[in-house]
Amino acid sequence: MNTQKDSFQAESFLQWDGVKDLATAICIMLFAVGGFLFINPEDANVYPGEGGITWQTLPLGYSGLLLFLASIYAIQSLIKIRRQIASPPPREADPQALVDRRTIAVRRLTSLALLLVFASLLKILGLAILAPLFLFAMFRLYKRGSWQSDAAIAAIGGMCLWILFVPILQLNLKGDELDPVTPFLLSIFKAVGL
Repeated sequence: MNTQKDSFQAESFLQWDGVKDLATAICIMLFAVGGFLFINPEDANVYPGEGGITWQTLPLGYSGLLLFLASIYAIQSLIKIRRQIASPPPREADPQALVDRRTIAVRRLTSLALLLVFASLLKILGLAILAPLFLFAMFRLYKRGSWQSDAAIAAIGGMCLWILFVPILQLNLKGDELDPVTPFLLSIFKAVGL
């Protein structure tokens, strides 16, 4: 009888949000550490470009930032686990929890589908068009706010992403013939002198 109770507690412990978050944080940390270890596995010669930036700078910066953010996530997860240990959740099944799980599953699958659509249309439509549309769709999917505020934040966020990746980092994220926005924005940047 006691072993059945212990197995129930172990199973319910693995279902806690804090434990799931901690597992996610550890996976993200491992991914970030992989970025540090495998950026230059062949020890190829690295030649600095303008301002001392090399092809390693951006991935190593992203890996460091990802490791820092994952560490914060892990600390928050441990705090959440401590709270859940102090006041364990009730054992009875909540019908709302089943609905919430379904909603979460649908949102996860839809997020993945939106990301795949974004990646597949990026070369055709370009970042200037797709980034605001993708952000708006994600905000609406997760019911972040009103559609007006979501549209405004998506437009501003999409523009910031475009400015970061196209003019500043000079990545080729322009679309093909179906992207009239990128040439227009680049001409504005040239006219302003940036």
